Amino acid sequence: MIIAGTLALTGCVHAVWTVESRKLPLPSPGADGDRPYAVSSPIKAHLLDGSTVVFTDGASVTRDAINGYGLRYALLENERSIAVNDVALDSVVGMETFERKQLKSQSALLSTAATAASAVGLLEFLVSIIRSCRNC
Repeated sequence: MIIAGTLALTGCVHAVWTVESRKLPLPSPGADGDRPYAVSSPIKAHLLDGSTVVFTDGASVTRDAINGYGLRYALLENERSIAVNDVALDSVVGMETFERKQLKSQSALLSTAATAASAVGLLEFLVSIIRSCRNC
């Protein structure tokens, strides 16, 4: 029982996550100073025609194109998508990436509260067992 109580108290670690988006720079087509770069987090590219291409596994961004496996969604179609492998940069209005971040202070607060609640529950359980043994 002591082992179960210890596991209950130490097992209450809860992480709080959020998703943050940030704008990605668009390289200038044909510019000598802009170098290709890779993004490992998901990318959403917004196109001139109103459609959006989502690269869920990230992509490589060069001076001329975004390369990677993506799904293109038309502006007014909710569920239908078309697979694409690259998107020409001259058709891209903007790009953003999404990164999952852990909120450390909220996670620590939630974990502390859960551990305290487990400790109170365990203490009440032990007190009830001791009280029931007195009546035996």
